[in-house]
Amino acid sequence: MTKPKATVLEIEKINQEPQDQYYAKIKFKDPDTGEQLIGEFKLWSWNKPPAKVLEDIRQRLATPIINIAYGRQK
Repeated sequence: MTKPKATVLEIEKINQEPQDQYYAKIKFKDPDTGEQLIGEFKLWSWNKPPAKVLEDIRQRLATPIINIAYGRQK
């Protein structure tokens, strides 16, 4: 069995955050016939969290948890 290879010919963003969607034109070889094919695909499952959520996650990771009863924990 051969390892499939593909070449991205074009990619176009059609939607904005948080659910970015793209159209892509991809050239690849049919594994059964060996014929060169060009397909157009809609890439719709690339989800990113909103910018506010990303910033909140970064802040929470950078700030240690403070236990009020015992002061700052390491």
